[in-house]
Amino acid sequence: MTSGPSSPPPASPRQAAPRQSTMAARFAAHVPAPDARRPTTARESEEWAADVRRDRRTLLRASAVIAGLYGLGASVQAAYIYAQYLPEWDAVPVMARITGNALAVVVLALGQLLLRVHRAPTLGAVAIRCLIASVACSLVRVASQTVTGVYQHWDASTLRAELISGFVAGVIASLVGVRAMVLVREIRVGARESARRAVDVEHAVHALQQEEVRVRRAVAEGLHSSLQQRLVVIVAGLDAFLRDAPGRTLTEHELEALRAVRDDIDVVREQDVREMSRLLYPDQLEIGVTPAVRQLLRRVPTSIAVRFVVSPGVRELDDPTAGWLSEPERLLAVRVVEEGLSNALRHANPTSLEVGLDRQGDQLVVRVQDDGAGLDPTVVHASGTARLTQRLELVGGRLELTSRPEGGARLEAWLPVASLRG
Repeated sequence: MTSGPSSPPPASPRQAAPRQSTMAARFAAHVPAPDARRPTTARESEEWAADVRRDRRTLLRASAVIAGLYGLGASVQAAYIYAQYLPEWDAVPVMARITGNALAVVVLALGQLLLRVHRAPTLGAVAIRCLIASVACSLVRVASQTVTGVYQHWDASTLRAELISGFVAGVIASLVGVRAMVLVREIRVGARESARRAVDVEHAVHALQQEEVRVRRAVAEGLHSSLQQRLVVIVAGLDAFLRDAPGRTLTEHELEALRAVRDDIDVVREQDVREMSRLLYPDQLEIGVTPAVRQLLRRVPTSIAVRFVVSPGVRELDDPTAGWLSEPERLLAVRVVEEGLSNALRHANPTSLEVGLDRQGDQLVVRVQDDGAGLDPTVVHASGTARLTQRLELVGGRLELTSRPEGGARLEAWLPVASLRG
């Protein structure tokens, strides 16, 4: 029952967790669900009961089969040896020997059932219960051999040999039964994990589809409500001017109106069109996270002090020629910075902001903190922070929004980098 890129950029090495290869670790990893947690719903209760029945059935069947085969083989072998070499023992019928061993097998199975070996929470508890059942099996085997006349007069050596052989047979059968039970648990856990991953993938695809729809809707609404209305006003102004313009010299007022139209077009180009473009794809993202974040920080009002800190590990990780960070990973990191800046500027009224990019093992850490008034949790929950949290969880990351002791808030995200995971 025993058990992408060639090399990452230099950074703090991730400590590899020791492999759980011992029997105890494997058993602990597959303790039945009811012993690890209490069912809280009717469905969980049914699943729990089914797991217990399956474990019990597997343990008893495997142990009984091994012990039964041992008993049958030992009975036939003893009958043959005695018939060939000890004629005085030939009078003992084979069925008497088989009956005694069969009773021992039944006692072993009953002992495992009554001691609830299949429900034992640790390997130590399993071992103790199996030893008790094996002792009972050995004692009943000797007693049944006396009752059925296999041995009428015991001598010390024969009694000791029969007790030890019965005990060893019980232990071996129990080990095989426990091993089979653990294998069934591993298969069950693996099947459920595969099913859970399939559901997670389905949810991830659904979330991405929803996010795409949300972005497309935001762009469509922006183009329709803001850009279109501005262009309608500009076109109306030009039409009015063109109706009066032919055949005369432009006045200073009309020239000023044309300049106003030009300014409106410039505003549309600089604000509306650029904003829609940034919503779809942040500036400089194809170059890396660091340039894209710098572009974001240029939009912060100059009255707010901004500090941008990038660790050496991130500079090497963010090298666009190395390909460590995928485009979706870069985009998600920039979205975290966008969300942090948006929350701070809308709700906190800060005087300073700090954005940091760091690396911890195989994760990119993105941090945005301010010295403002903090954030109302109810407001944050209803904002894009909740959506961003879900997106990070789908890729194995996490997002935390906390208050700073010195005032303000900190938005911190841990984003796994797929190329660094072995």
